[in-house]
Amino acid sequence: MGFIAKSLQKFVLAMGSLILCLVFCELFIASFDVLEKQRKTAHSVLQSSAKSLNGQKGAKKNLEQSPQEKTDQPYLQIHPYSGWKQRKGFRSNGQNDYLQALFPDSENWWRKYLINNLGYHSRLVDYRFIGEDYFRVGVFGGSVADVLSIMADEKFRFQLSKALSIPSQFLLFYNFAIPGFKQPQQLFALIEAFQLGVRMDLVLNLDGFNEVALGGQDCRKGSHPIFPSRYHSLPLLKLFRGRLSFKSMEAFYLFQNEKKRLAEFQFWWKQSVLNKSQIVQIFSGARILYLRKRITQFEKDLKKELAETAGEVELMPEYTDPQLYSSEGCNELIARNWYESSRLMSDVASVYGAQYVHFLQPNQYVKKSKPLSSEETKSAYQLETDWAQNARSGYEVLRQKGKDLKKEGVAFFDLTQVYSNTESTVYIDVCCHLNFEGNRILFKEITRILKAELNHAP
Repeated sequence: MGFIAKSLQKFVLAMGSLILCLVFCELFIASFDVLEKQRKTAHSVLQSSAKSLNGQKGAKKNLEQSPQEKTDQPYLQIHPYSGWKQRKGFRSNGQNDYLQALFPDSENWWRKYLINNLGYHSRLVDYRFIGEDYFRVGVFGGSVADVLSIMADEKFRFQLSKALSIPSQFLLFYNFAIPGFKQPQQLFALIEAFQLGVRMDLVLNLDGFNEVALGGQDCRKGSHPIFPSRYHSLPLLKLFRGRLSFKSMEAFYLFQNEKKRLAEFQFWWKQSVLNKSQIVQIFSGARILYLRKRITQFEKDLKKELAETAGEVELMPEYTDPQLYSSEGCNELIARNWYESSRLMSDVASVYGAQYVHFLQPNQYVKKSKPLSSEETKSAYQLETDWAQNARSGYEVLRQKGKDLKKEGVAFFDLTQVYSNTESTVYIDVCCHLNFEGNRILFKEITRILKAELNHAP
């Protein structure tokens, strides 16, 4: 018994010493801001899901998606008009990983958003066969519009409902946005929707970044920007034709797998009971920064690999144009394509009795558009990349061309300055994507504009 008592006493003393040591470390770290970058990174991930607004379901239960999902087939499918579509019933895409990281709540509300019958990310199984009792809002664009549409449907519904004097249960969001889409893909998606019998009361187009970043990248290498992004479409075409190189497949796998690891770790971190610990914040922040760095590197490797095989043009047609290859010429060519596509969307929407409103999305690379926070400067701003340079120069041409759209009677609004007085963090990566606060501010401004623009009687 004496031996056991002494052993127990030593164990208690050791544990007590360890606890005191940990408490001391916690106080020391908090008092002297030890490894501040790692701790702030971990803390910012926690804060990204702290803010939320109560949403309300806006459609009857029989309109919503089934909880079933497919995960045993390729996520993307080749589409003969728009380049690609997302496979029906799929859930495990990058957008859901993004939503999971932003909202790791117990309800997991984002899980009901699957790819529907028409290939779009939505909780509605189909946009056809829905009666005129609802006010139907179609949202078009790329990944920023995709996420904003989902958040508007789930979190910001009451804002638009109140502004337009429409009961929230009769307000439906039709998400037609797909990551990587750029004009004229939005135009083709709109035409296809009307051809299939989908009817809308309001068509919102939020775009700009993909046009100049992805279109600029292709144009400067000789590919006409009227075609879908080669960054997205070439791997898909080569994969289905058995032409994708092993290096390309490896680069794509590493890039996607690292994004998945980051989303899974951030999900664990937000749920962890240890996330208040200063020590654990240091290690978690370091892990998040490490994964973000690897994602950036793998994305560079993927772009490089695809660029090296860009000469295999037989998989896509070529249109010649004297403005190809030139940076200035490409900006003009992209802006003209963007301008004409928006005019056509406005005309098509009008024919089918829908109002069209076009928004130029904000981006951190637009000069003097936002005072960047320290977090954004570190993790959401890399001016030396091709996409950033394309956005820097291309956005100025789009903004000027947008003024021409207004002169032509198109309801166009430049939102590049929406964060001009926002000092807090809204951009979460070096591309264009937004945290909850960024989406909230953006949709608030869109709602304000729509309230003034529309004359809708409930």
